[in-house]
Amino acid sequence: MGQFVHVVIVTLKPEATAALVEDVREVMESVSVKLPGFVGSVLLVSDDQTRISVVSIWSDRHSWAQAQWEDRIQDAMVELFKAADNVESQSYNEVARYVMR
Repeated sequence: MGQFVHVVIVTLKPEATAALVEDVREVMESVSVKLPGFVGSVLLVSDDQTRISVVSIWSDRHSWAQAQWEDRIQDAMVELFKAADNVESQSYNEVARYVMR
């Protein structure tokens, strides 16, 4: 089995998007790279600015679960829920990856 992927999709009002994106970027840049098992992440914003998707890739589910106890990540999740109209969280196991070179 491949890596563990976690996706959070936040639905919110467009006027709240820019501030939340900056908060998420700050956390991704300052905390994520220091976490054991962290492979990478992608931050996506829909064309209409009403959805933000945060995709994080981990070596395994255990590494992701341990990261949830990090204070900065907990604080960021609270901010996501406060800003959001809706939050959806999904977990996946990677089975294939195709990269153009």
